[in-house]
Amino acid sequence: MRYALTAAITWFIELVVLVILKEVVHFHYLYAGAIAFTVYLIINYIIGIKWVFHSCVHHSRVYELVTFLVINLFGLIVYETFLWIFTSELGIFYVISNIMTNPFVYTWNFFSRKYFLYR
Repeated sequence: MRYALTAAITWFIELVVLVILKEVVHFHYLYAGAIAFTVYLIINYIIGIKWVFHSCVHHSRVYELVTFLVINLFGLIVYETFLWIFTSELGIFYVISNIMTNPFVYTWNFFSRKYFLYR
């Protein structure tokens, strides 16, 4: 339940950053998406170690951070790929594409963090 709440909060923040960067700053939606995803990662990492998973006592902070970044690099690739397919190839509005993409990314992030990082 904590992860779902964290996911909802960080997704909302990600979406706001995405829209601001796209509509106000006029970034291309894929650049805006990558930056928004990075903002999400930072916030999600902090909340994740403080409230959701807690820091793993078996690993150093450096190991946790590096593993977290590797896991989420794959998440970013999935995010950007689906965002591009839905928006550019299928002609879906980028905000709707974001909504359609995030369940895949958040599912990947949760299980990969749970089993590879915070076990």
